[in-house]
Amino acid sequence: MNEEQSADAGQRVLVEGWAEDVATLNPVLVQDTFSALVSGLCFEGLLTSDGTGELLPALAASVPTVDDDGRTYRFTLREGLRWSDGHPLTAADVVFTYGLMTDPAYEALGSPHRGELTRHLAEVTAPDPRTVVFRTRTVHAPFLVAHGQHGILPAHVLAGTDPAALASAGFNDLPTVVNGVFTVAARTPGEEIRFARNPHYHRGPSRLDGFVYRIFPNGLAVAEALRAGTVDVGLIDPSRLADLAGLPHLRTEIIDLPTGNFYAYQLDPATPAGRILADVRVRRALLLGLDRETLIKEAYLGQASIADSVVPPTSWAHDPQVTPTYPYDPQRAAALLDEAGWRVGSDGVRERDGERLRIELVAGTNTKVWVDTAHALADGWRRLGVDVALTLLDFAELMGKVLQRRDFGVFMLAYTWGQEPDQSELFSSAADLNCFGFADAEVDALLAAATSTLDRAERVRLYHRYQALMAELVPAPMLFFLKGVYGVHRRVHGYRVATYNQFGARPWMHEVTVDDQGHAIDQRQ
Repeated sequence: MNEEQSADAGQRVLVEGWAEDVATLNPVLVQDTFSALVSGLCFEGLLTSDGTGELLPALAASVPTVDDDGRTYRFTLREGLRWSDGHPLTAADVVFTYGLMTDPAYEALGSPHRGELTRHLAEVTAPDPRTVVFRTRTVHAPFLVAHGQHGILPAHVLAGTDPAALASAGFNDLPTVVNGVFTVAARTPGEEIRFARNPHYHRGPSRLDGFVYRIFPNGLAVAEALRAGTVDVGLIDPSRLADLAGLPHLRTEIIDLPTGNFYAYQLDPATPAGRILADVRVRRALLLGLDRETLIKEAYLGQASIADSVVPPTSWAHDPQVTPTYPYDPQRAAALLDEAGWRVGSDGVRERDGERLRIELVAGTNTKVWVDTAHALADGWRRLGVDVALTLLDFAELMGKVLQRRDFGVFMLAYTWGQEPDQSELFSSAADLNCFGFADAEVDALLAAATSTLDRAERVRLYHRYQALMAELVPAPMLFFLKGVYGVHRRVHGYRVATYNQFGARPWMHEVTVDDQGHAIDQRQ
């Protein structure tokens, strides 16, 4: 038994395996799913969510209702809140945290939430130590969901730190004071993050002595660790589901995810691909040329559903009757390409006015299913007569090529939507993540109108029209919506992963426990 294992002996420690590292634990800097998961275990916000997406109180005593002006939200903090060092947690900490994301003095911190918050938040004040008042600039329906769940940071630790220095502070990687269910005990970059129980957690101390977020090179390695019993919980790569399903020490839990695998067309008219893909007939043809049903069976082993809309079926705004639809229809796809002037040449590749129909498809290599999907897209389009150049990159290289250099014909990614149906962050013409050049005045107007009313029925009507319009324009088609298949060791109890609370604060996490002592730790190779 090594020194680390000896330290865990006699303790109840849960080990989760993931194929992704964590960029930051600072909630005001989080912009990826896995950082959100780990940060949420350390820093809770005023609110959190249950598995269906309904808001729940966290540090706040209750979920507030908006005042008659439609712009004012009054929170009352729970009594007796404390940081992990015993210092009182007050409304001043909330004001400080939101100031990090809105105050011009902290612009150098570079919070990814700054643009959205400064557009919508007029002010946040603390009339007394237990009261926080938010006032938005206009009526903004997603405000509580989008901005009421940011983790709160300790002003008594971070106030006075130079903003530029705070952006690279050690606190972001290894926070010393937290308010969540766990404190951070140690971190080995690229390998694991180890957590201990926070005795001052407001829901009561965790039933676990510790938690480990263990990092693996890919999903197949996570599956192997589940098989060997060296991790307690992990997402199962679909290709390994059959191998793991019959193991006596493992149970599987399947949940519907608001995660869509999609691809986006280059629509910048200044690029060669953008000029080709500006024609909606070409965009529709490429989607019609994909046999998504077979791909789900072969690559995803049934653990996904064909997307019928850009809005996931888990959302209250989803319209199951969206038209037009795009079932696999290579004949119709070929006819659309012919109509657009792209005729099959002597070598089988389509041409128009001496130009070949050539498109670069860029995708990631982080999981086998991603690679299989990318090859299926390329093969489907080649059968239509498209000259496809397939470029497979690791995640960091992919993000640089797509988000920074915007050098692609089509890129493929996944996107996990929150419980709010607003999709402005990806499809608004002004969105930072809209790196593919999509701009449509009606889409912008619908997205804006749907967030500017608190009338749920009117929002549904607007989002249904938005989904129909996106189906007509197909700038970035959703291919599938995924199912999450978790492998959970049978020694684990109370692990209630669900659609909208698998990441972030996990309000159920303090109730999780394990039967025996150090099982997964002791088997670590």
